[in-house]
Amino acid sequence: MTVQAPRLVVTTSLGAQAAVVDRARSVATACGGQFRPRRGGLPAWWKGGDFDLLYVVSAEGEQLRDAQEGLSVHEGLLKLKCASGRGHPLLRAIAPLKAEPVPLVLDATLGMAQDALHITAMLPTEVLGFEASRILASLTQAGLRKVMAQRPRWSAAAAKVRVEVRSSRAALAEMPDDSVPVVFMDPMFDSPLRAPPGYGLLRRCAEPDPLDSAWLRDAVRVAERRVVLKLPWGSKLPAIEVPSPGFNRRICGKVIDYVVIEKELPEPIWEAPRQPRNYPYRGAR
Repeated sequence: MTVQAPRLVVTTSLGAQAAVVDRARSVATACGGQFRPRRGGLPAWWKGGDFDLLYVVSAEGEQLRDAQEGLSVHEGLLKLKCASGRGHPLLRAIAPLKAEPVPLVLDATLGMAQDALHITAMLPTEVLGFEASRILASLTQAGLRKVMAQRPRWSAAAAKVRVEVRSSRAALAEMPDDSVPVVFMDPMFDSPLRAPPGYGLLRRCAEPDPLDSAWLRDAVRVAERRVVLKLPWGSKLPAIEVPSPGFNRRICGKVIDYVVIEKELPEPIWEAPRQPRNYPYRGAR
């Protein structure tokens, strides 16, 4: 699927120092946007209608904006997620308690690194994140630096997340077999879940293509132990060809499920949550 890239303007906070201006110029170059010096309040900027998104660089952090909302990287609900401990569905999917520890996770759809931060905060694991959008990658790199500098509780977790501006489709196709322990995939849902403010901006910038057989096949080939796919709660499995051994583990949360192509565990467990009668996987493996 090909979509037109949003027209991007990069600016700074009012009265920005030279280092902030230099950073804004470098963001504009890296992201294919136009740098404009900051003059006046932001609401007036939207009246011209000659750009779609505004990337604002300040000494306090970086934010992507449209006329209605803003998006930036922060710890968000990380404290609440970590309160569930190792029993959280994401962590059980990535690193089952009965399996060997996982030293590295390849996050094939990094986005704003919320799942990556959760993984590195709770597991002795590093995350290599591929993000195809130069805008989101720049925002995420800046946000992780901010977390490291300003959020002592999560600084170690942020330091274990590495961002590469790459399409995971192309990257996985080039990677050797069994070259990373775990591949985590969170492609865009067809029907977005209820999400916090700013998520619409992420969808506008993120790679829009849905999961297909070729992408999943390369992920399974590259993953030594397992591939973890994030799905809306109770949803059907993707209607695509799935490589052997197929989806053989499902970990169910309250809003999100994780389906796994498990290679390491000899007897993977398929969970079946409380669901309506027409739930298609009740008691199934």
